[in-house]
Amino acid sequence: MAPSWRNRAAYGIHALALGSLLWQGLLWLLVSSQLHRASITPVIEASKWHYVTLLAGIWLVGVLIRLPRLSDSVMAIVVMVLFSIPGLFGQYAGLSLNRPWADPWLAHLDESLGIHMPTVVQWVNAHPTVYNLLLVGYASFLWQVSFAPLIIAVFSRERLWTYVVAYQAAWSLALLGITLFPAECVFIHYGYQIDMHMVGTEVVADIHRARMHLPWALSIGSTNGLVSFPSFHAATAVLMAWTMRGRNLLGAIVLVMNVFLILGTAFLGSHYVIDVIASLVMMPAVLWMAHRVTRAVVSHDATTAWVPGLLVRGARV
Repeated sequence: MAPSWRNRAAYGIHALALGSLLWQGLLWLLVSSQLHRASITPVIEASKWHYVTLLAGIWLVGVLIRLPRLSDSVMAIVVMVLFSIPGLFGQYAGLSLNRPWADPWLAHLDESLGIHMPTVVQWVNAHPTVYNLLLVGYASFLWQVSFAPLIIAVFSRERLWTYVVAYQAAWSLALLGITLFPAECVFIHYGYQIDMHMVGTEVVADIHRARMHLPWALSIGSTNGLVSFPSFHAATAVLMAWTMRGRNLLGAIVLVMNVFLILGTAFLGSHYVIDVIASLVMMPAVLWMAHRVTRAVVSHDATTAWVPGLLVRGARV
C-alpha cells in the first residue's frame, strides 16, 4: 500500500531535496549580490517559471493519487532545474571579480605534460573521422544533462539522488574554479580558430563583458558555459558513466558516448587538457561524497521500502 502524505520523505520532501534548496538559496545570495556590484541584472524568462510550475503540478498529482515514485523523481528534476539559476549566473559573477587570467599557467601545465594545444587541434582537424567522433561526443552533453534524470528515475531512486547531489557539487566546484582561476579560453590564448558554434558564438564576448562592470540585462536563456578549469563537461561525463554503470547495453552506450565527450573536451580545442585532468581527479571524491550522503538519507527513509531502488537493511528491494 502506498504511504500517506505523513511520510513526506517518500514524496521528495527529505534532507537531500531540502538541503539542496538551502544550498541553492545561499549560493544565489552570493551570486546576486556580486552581479549587483558588477551592474549585471539577471533576467529569468517566464518560460523557466512555467516549466517549474508544470513540474510542481506533476509533483502535486503524485501526492494526491499516492504515487510517491513520481513525486520524488519530479522533485529531483525540480532541484536540478532550480540549481541552473545560480549555476549559470554564478559564472558571470565569478568572472566579474576580475581576478588575473589563469591561461598562462594552465597552458604551462599542459606543456609540462608534453601537450601543445595548437598542434593537437591541427592534427584532429586533419582527421575528419576523429574530429566528427569527438564532436558527436562533445555535443551529447546537453542532451545527456536534459534527459538523464528521466532515465535514471526509471532504474533507481538512490542513483537518481546521488546524481542530483553530485551534479550540484561538481557545478559548485566549477563555479569556484571560474572564480579563482578565470580563463580567457585556450583558443584565444594560443590564437587558433575553432568552430565557435561548438562552444557558443558569444562565449568570448560574454567572458570579457562580465568583467567590464557595465550595465547589462543578462537573460538566463542567453547565458553560455564559461567555465574552463575544472571542465564541467568532463565532470558530467564521469558522473553519467558512473551513474549508468551495470545497465548492460544502455550502460555500455553511455560509457562509450562519455569517453568521446571527455576526449572531445580535451582535444577539440575548447579546453586546456589540464581542465579535463582536474575534473577526472576531483570526480571520484565528489561521487564518493554524494553516494555516502544519498545512501544515508535513503536508508533513513527505509519505511518506504515498497519503492523500487530503496535500500532496506543493506539490501535492495
